[in-house]
Amino acid sequence: MFTRKKNSNQQDSTHMVQNHISKDFVHKMDAIARSGQYATISEGIESKDYDTVEGSEIPSPLSSISNPKRKSPGEDDFDLHAKKSLSLRNRKLSFAGFSIGSGGSVETIQMQNNVQIYTKTANYKGTIVAVKNLNIDPKKYPKLDLTRSMLMEFKRIKDLQHDHITRFTGACVDCPHYCLVQEYCPKGSLEDILENEKIELDKMMKYSLLHDLVKGMYFLHNTFVGSHGKLKSSNCVVDSRFVLKVTDFGFHELHAMEDESTEEIGEHAFYKRKLWTAPEILRNPTAYRANGTKAGDAYSFAIILHEMLFRKGAFYMTNEPSPKEICERVQRVPAYDEELYRPEIPESALIDDQIEPNLINLMVSCWAEEFHERPDFAVIRKVVRSLNKSNETSNVVDNLLKRMEQYANNLEGLVEERTQEYLAEKQKVEDLLHQLLPRSVADQLLVCRNIKI
Repeated sequence: MFTRKKNSNQQDSTHMVQNHISKDFVHKMDAIARSGQYATISEGIESKDYDTVEGSEIPSPLSSISNPKRKSPGEDDFDLHAKKSLSLRNRKLSFAGFSIGSGGSVETIQMQNNVQIYTKTANYKGTIVAVKNLNIDPKKYPKLDLTRSMLMEFKRIKDLQHDHITRFTGACVDCPHYCLVQEYCPKGSLEDILENEKIELDKMMKYSLLHDLVKGMYFLHNTFVGSHGKLKSSNCVVDSRFVLKVTDFGFHELHAMEDESTEEIGEHAFYKRKLWTAPEILRNPTAYRANGTKAGDAYSFAIILHEMLFRKGAFYMTNEPSPKEICERVQRVPAYDEELYRPEIPESALIDDQIEPNLINLMVSCWAEEFHERPDFAVIRKVVRSLNKSNETSNVVDNLLKRMEQYANNLEGLVEERTQEYLAEKQKVEDLLHQLLPRSVADQLLVCRNIKI
């Protein structure tokens, strides 16, 4: 935690990129840009100081982007735009159980380890956010020099808004606390949900989550991001309303600095991360862009679809090979008439009324060996929408409300049916009494009166 002192004369040594700035600051930025004095940009900004508590100091999201040197007019225009959008401000932060301060009044990020289950969380401006640590070696990268393309990517991803992708909040790029801060989804990842046997997923829930995934990927494929590159069930998170959102996309230049070797993370974890990777990328990863390909995402989607339909884990095989063995088999080019090495489809799936045959066909086409034979997400969306038309509402909660309404209507119909059966039986009893007894006696019995003999 820290407090902020106003009107201090001391200038902070670190820099913070914030998501909003004041109008006065923008006007000052414009004036500075017109005069070309980037070197004196801090003179037009009120200097801020903070008192910190115990712990070493670390920067807040998107911090420590130093003021650039003077550039050409074209570069100046870009830098000014980036500064306006990302709001360069001078900050000083404290690390006490991971508390990060930001501007304005006292605003902090504090770790909530006592309540977190699935991932590291923090409180930023009163909102719980997820903190994803970057496995960047501080000895190899004691300082991250953010390029113009990286700055632009920060801004553009911050501007992305969609119901089925996580919102990007910021990043810490000061050594050694490299991390990304983004929207937190309390239900955990799709992988967590599928592995939790206590959570029952019926046909409607599976189709709703599947449709959310397809809509998120269709959106990403039609933005500057182009493709995900690391699509897997652990990168599909579910919020409190059971809406699925795609996460961990973009920032490929930043992720390229991470150490993900077998020596660093272990052989099992290294190959497990590649179970969703397309065979052509496994064979020659350097030949493809860091963010993968759209066809590669279609293959990853097929593996996730298999996970959702059968809930037996990623790339299920009855003989339970290791992740390394699976990757080696997938990577090997199959013979002309050889069957592809893909997750096993249980024979019971062909007669299971909870699984649509069209989904099986879609899954098989998406993990085709030749990447050009795989459908894109426009085609995938059409297929999934056709299967989910009866349940196509905004999220699973709405679907549950719809199902409860249908159940209530069915219950009303059942009560009405039972009432009619009761009245019919009552009429039969009355008719029988009138046949056996005199009418006057029968009428008295029906109204529960005593009969005097």
